[in-house]
Amino acid sequence: MRAVTVSAPRCYQDGGWSAVSATIGIEGKRYDIYYRASHGLLTGSADPFLAAALLPAMSIGAPLRIEGSVSPSLLPHVDHIQDIISVWYKTLRKVPIRGSTEVAGAYAETPPAGRGVGCFFSGGIDSFYTLLKHRDEITHLIFVHGWDIALGDQATRAMVSGRLREAAAELGKPLLEIETNARSLFDVYTEWNKESHGTAIGSAALTLPLQLRKVFIASTWAYDHMIPHGSHPLLDPLWGTDQLEIVHDGCECHRWQKLERIMDEDIVRRYLRSCWQQKAGEYNCCSCNSCLMNMAFLRLHGVLDQFPAYDKPLDVEKLSQIPIRSVAPHRNHLLVLELAEAKGTDPEITQALRTALSHAYKIPPGPDALNEMQLHMNNLLEQLQEAKGRIYLLEQQRYREEEEAQALSREAKQLDEQLQPERTRNAQLDQDLQAERARNAQLEARLYRVTDSTSWRMTAPLRSISEAWRRARRGDKR
Repeated sequence: MRAVTVSAPRCYQDGGWSAVSATIGIEGKRYDIYYRASHGLLTGSADPFLAAALLPAMSIGAPLRIEGSVSPSLLPHVDHIQDIISVWYKTLRKVPIRGSTEVAGAYAETPPAGRGVGCFFSGGIDSFYTLLKHRDEITHLIFVHGWDIALGDQATRAMVSGRLREAAAELGKPLLEIETNARSLFDVYTEWNKESHGTAIGSAALTLPLQLRKVFIASTWAYDHMIPHGSHPLLDPLWGTDQLEIVHDGCECHRWQKLERIMDEDIVRRYLRSCWQQKAGEYNCCSCNSCLMNMAFLRLHGVLDQFPAYDKPLDVEKLSQIPIRSVAPHRNHLLVLELAEAKGTDPEITQALRTALSHAYKIPPGPDALNEMQLHMNNLLEQLQEAKGRIYLLEQQRYREEEEAQALSREAKQLDEQLQPERTRNAQLDQDLQAERARNAQLEARLYRVTDSTSWRMTAPLRSISEAWRRARRGDKR
C-alpha cells in the first residue's frame, strides 16, 4: 500500500504568531496541517506531525514515512502507542514508520533553559481541577482553537478566549493560544471523541518544547472506571520526549468529585465552562446536556445561584429529557442521581433524573429506579461478558487461521525458491531450442537453393533433345 508521507516542517511568522506547518499525503490527497501560537517559538521537528499522521495511517493500514527530524526518544514510544491502540480499536492497525533511523539521527534541536510548565485549559471541570491542584507549579495555560470551537466561528472564539484570558490573568499566568487545523485530518479517518482527541492533544503539546519542559493533560476518567479512550493515563505520557514531559493528571477523582472540590473557588464560579453547543455570544448555553448536568449537581449542593457562569435558571423539563446513549453520560447521570437520592432535599431534580433514566432504559421513574437500573446494568454486564467470551473464541480462531495461512505462505515461498533453479534451466533450454530452430531454418533455405540450381543444370540436355523433337514433328528444319 502507498505510504502516508509527512513532509519536512516549515517554521514561519504569520500575523505576529509563530507557526509551523507540514504536508501530510494520504490516499492521493494532501493535507496542509499547521499550528500557530500566540507567543513564543514552536519546534521545527516533525514530532507534532508524526502524532497527527499516526492514527490516519493506522486506519488505512499504510506505512508512515517521515521526511523531517523526529526525537529519538519518541520513536520507541510510538511503537508502544500503536500496541495499545491496535488492541483497543480493531479498525486501527499497527504500521511501520519508514526512515525512523535516519530521521532520528537528524534531530538536533536544543531547547533553551528556564522553560515553563503548561496545562491544557478549556475552562472545564477537569482542566480547572488540574490547574488549581498544581497552581504553584503551572506557569502557562494552553487553549487550542480548532478543537471544540470551529476555526470559522470567530465570534465564539473571541468570546471564549477573552474570558479564559481574564481567568489566566487573575491567576497570574499567560494564556498561550494555539490554532490548528489538524482536526480536519482526524475527522476524516478517526472518531474524534473516542479515538483521536488525545493524540491531537499530544500533537499540540509536541509543538512546545522550546517554551515548556512539562505539560499537564487533565483526565476524563477516574481510576475506577478506565475504558479505552483517546486521552488515557497509558497513552498521554508516551507522547513525551526527553525534552518534554507529558503528565495525565486527575484520575484519583471522577468528574463530580472534582467539581465538589473546586466549586467554592470564586474563579471557578465565574469562569467554569461546560458548554459544547457554542450558541452565538454565550459562554454557557445552560440548555445542553453538559450544562444541565453541571447545574443540577450545583443545585443539589445549594450553590447554583452563586455561579455567574450559569446565567439562566435550570430547565428541569430539559433535564428529564437528556438522552443517555453511551457509557459517559450513563455513569455521570447515575452518580448525580445517587447524590440526589442520598441528600433527599430536591425531589424535583431527583424525579427529573429518574425520568431521563426511564426514557433510556424503559424503567418506571419511581423510587426504585436506581435499584432496577442496577439490576438492568448487571444483566447487561453479564451479556457483555458472554459476548466478550464469544469474541475471544472467534479471535483465537482467526489467529489460528492467520497462522495457518502464514505457514502455507512460507511453504509456498520455499517451494517457489526451490523451483527457481529449474525455471532458470528451462528458460536456458528454451533459448537453446529457439537458436537451434533458427539454425535449421537457415540450413533448409540453403539446401533448397542448392537443390533447385543443380536440377536445372542436370536436365538441360534432355530439355534440348525434347525441343528438337518437337521442332521435327512440326517440320521446322532449323
